[in-house]
Amino acid sequence: MKKQVAHAKAEKERYTDLEQKLTEDLTSSEQVGTEVEGVLTAYGPALPNLIKDYRDAQTYSDTKMRMILCAVEKKKPEIDQKIVQYDQQIAAKAAAVEQLKNRKAEAESLLKQAQEDKEKKEKQYQYWQGLQADVEKKLQDIKDLKKKIEEEDEASHAASMYFLALELQRTLQSIRIVSVDELKYKLLTTLTERDDAMKVQRQRESELSKATSELQTEESELSQLKEQRRENILKIVATCDEPPDEQKKYQMAK
Repeated sequence: MKKQVAHAKAEKERYTDLEQKLTEDLTSSEQVGTEVEGVLTAYGPALPNLIKDYRDAQTYSDTKMRMILCAVEKKKPEIDQKIVQYDQQIAAKAAAVEQLKNRKAEAESLLKQAQEDKEKKEKQYQYWQGLQADVEKKLQDIKDLKKKIEEEDEASHAASMYFLALELQRTLQSIRIVSVDELKYKLLTTLTERDDAMKVQRQRESELSKATSELQTEESELSQLKEQRRENILKIVATCDEPPDEQKKYQMAK
């Protein structure tokens, strides 16, 4: 009966959880539907104006570009080269950012390995440091097991005695007693290994910090190059603009 109640309770919780998830999915679906409907409702009336503005801009662009190409005919190769060089600078910076991302990822991986190795070495040192306490605890456990075995023996509980005897043997097999010299060697060895692992971890932390800093710097510079592209290129190509006198001649020629 208890098993049936536990099973029924587990099934009830499972269906309750399923109902909650389905309700959340339904609510999410309804919200998405409302959002889509809102987007379409706004886009429909705006579409004619969008098309008109786009065509007007296209007409202006074609007309103005023909006029501008005549004005910059001699300077066009130089101007194009300056624009290309700036975009190449962005591409080079983006490539550098990707390399630094890979370097940071590698530094993170190496740090994780160093941390795991340091934790492993720490556990090994702690094991030998606490060896005496561990042995004493297990020997006390064996004494308690012996007492229980004798009690079960007096009660003629063979099955209980068998299990307790197995536990005693398992505890005995886990005990490791070494000489003072061996313990000293193990302590000094694992302590040295732990300290070395700690030094490696500190080095990996420093490497990750450096990689992160370099990546942030390059990402910031790339962001500025992209965000200020139009402004910067305008300054660069401005060196190709005709002097005021030449501009006046151009205006008169028009």
